[in-house]
Amino acid sequence: MISLAVIPVSIPLTSGAGTMSTVILFTNQIHHSDTLAIKLLSAIVCMTLIIYFSFRYSTDITKVLGETGMDVLAKLFGLITLALGIQFIVSGIQGAFPKLM
Repeated sequence: MISLAVIPVSIPLTSGAGTMSTVILFTNQIHHSDTLAIKLLSAIVCMTLIIYFSFRYSTDITKVLGETGMDVLAKLFGLITLALGIQFIVSGIQGAFPKLM
């Protein structure tokens, strides 16, 4: 049985503020390079497919990884999310105060 709690948690992680911020940051740089638009679109399509298959086969993935594997995976992705957040903060400070950095 699939828990209904998955939907409110998973949707902001896949198309929430972090995702939108990343796309906006890279979209602002598109005018510098024509290939960047193709790379950005390719990354969006690739991530959409990865997310689709992850959600589609989540039950099977959970069975293969087990409880310990899922805990490790959750902590790993939490660390990656933290690193992205710190990078956004540093980029924002650099943009606001260029002489500070």
